[in-house]
Amino acid sequence: MFSVHDLLQTYAHTLKLPSTVAYVGQTRDPDSRLARGRLPALHKLRAQYGLDHDTLILVVGLDVAVSCAEGDPAALAHNEHPLTSDMLEAERTDVIEAALIRYFEGATPRWRATDERKARAERLTAVQAANNLVQYTIDLALPPAETGCYSQLGSEFTSAAQRHLLSCYVADGQARVATMPLPTPAKGGRA
Repeated sequence: MFSVHDLLQTYAHTLKLPSTVAYVGQTRDPDSRLARGRLPALHKLRAQYGLDHDTLILVVGLDVAVSCAEGDPAALAHNEHPLTSDMLEAERTDVIEAALIRYFEGATPRWRATDERKARAERLTAVQAANNLVQYTIDLALPPAETGCYSQLGSEFTSAAQRHLLSCYVADGQARVATMPLPTPAKGGRA
């Protein structure tokens, strides 16, 4: 059995399908509630947007590249232990998540409870201090070959685009985000 979304993503068509990012988050879902439609955040989104709109869940993995004078901390011998490596990956994911929440959901996301925002601020402050984090860049692009017609991401706070280049930093426990101009493609190349 196929859904209409499976067909639209699998077969070529010329429809322009708007995609609106309403919620950014990590699944942290060992019970697979997301796959069964039993995640509370998903129910809140459905209630807000109504049954007249389809809710698609885009799950993406992250490819993190660190560029600093000392090199990538993940490559250091003392960070090769699986537990340490997992902690470092969790810190990176949390910092990226916070920036994407700020970018796509705005400065005061309506889906975030005060306790969640406070916990995130404390986590960001701790990660910033522990890693001497000054600035980080997010280059978010979903290849059309992998995402079909759903490669244009936007929200009520940002216009839809296939690629979002963001300069980010942490201040007062909050992720701060500014868009950066996309590099101009080299003659005969792609940006």
